[in-house]
Amino acid sequence: MLVNFLALLIMQLMNCHLIASDMSEKECILKNEGTHLFYKVIGKGKPLIVIHRGPGLSHDYLLLGMKELAESHMVIFYDQRGCGRSTCDISDNTISIEAFLSDLEAIRQALQVPKISLLGHSWGGFIAMHYAMAYPNHVENLILSNSLPSNSEDYHAFADEWTKRMLPLSQELNAIQTSQAFIDGESETIEQFYQLVFSTYCFNPRDACRLNLVFDSSATLNGRKVYAIFHQKIFVQTFDLSSSLSLIEAKTLIIHGDVDPIPYITAEHTRSKIKKAQFVLLKNCGHFPYIESPKAYFNTINTFLLGS
Repeated sequence: MLVNFLALLIMQLMNCHLIASDMSEKECILKNEGTHLFYKVIGKGKPLIVIHRGPGLSHDYLLLGMKELAESHMVIFYDQRGCGRSTCDISDNTISIEAFLSDLEAIRQALQVPKISLLGHSWGGFIAMHYAMAYPNHVENLILSNSLPSNSEDYHAFADEWTKRMLPLSQELNAIQTSQAFIDGESETIEQFYQLVFSTYCFNPRDACRLNLVFDSSATLNGRKVYAIFHQKIFVQTFDLSSSLSLIEAKTLIIHGDVDPIPYITAEHTRSKIKKAQFVLLKNCGHFPYIESPKAYFNTINTFLLGS
């Protein structure tokens, strides 16, 4: 009883609360540089922080499949600043790669651990690469899952493939995007939009229906602002992380689906620049391997993590 009371008191001081009675799952709010970061801790063991795609989405689309990682690790899901349940004053000054890295470092410090493992999915991989370069002494393992490319030339290859896949859906997507419900961020319309888009990201389009794509309206509207800022700061600019990727000291796994709209050759280019990187290509798999090829995906990740 005393142990449980002390644990509850500590979590209250950290602005956390329990989700499960066995204290294996809790939700927290962490203040850092003008933002209130929401994060969720599931399971026990070495810490693994999962970084969601976007920019502008939240961690929710990962939960149904990625919880399996908590069977052998303490997994931390969080919403990037301005996204989901993480709030801040969204502006050019508050939304930047540097601010996102500061938030990740704040979470590491809150966990009171010297090193963390990172799993970045899509845009999350882009953030994870930056963190591993900026804080090499704090990263034990790095997993880049279906990551955005590390240079603008490869990013344009992704953009071209994305445009090609969206073309047959252009009229339907335009009708959704010009509707008042979409403009207002109405939850069901946003879910319909993402289901349609993400069906083209999967080897089997029906797998997109298994994603959790229910987003709060205010979070959707805030996420659009975050995306717009990063679009101007990064995606329409020329960028190349190639020379800096050699700074990454962590053992690295790059895992990708062979039909991901992000061409897998871009993942191979990233692998070639990281000293301790291995590359695994999943066959007949797209952008969401944790629901499309879960057995191969989690076997690969667990073998990598447990072997470290």
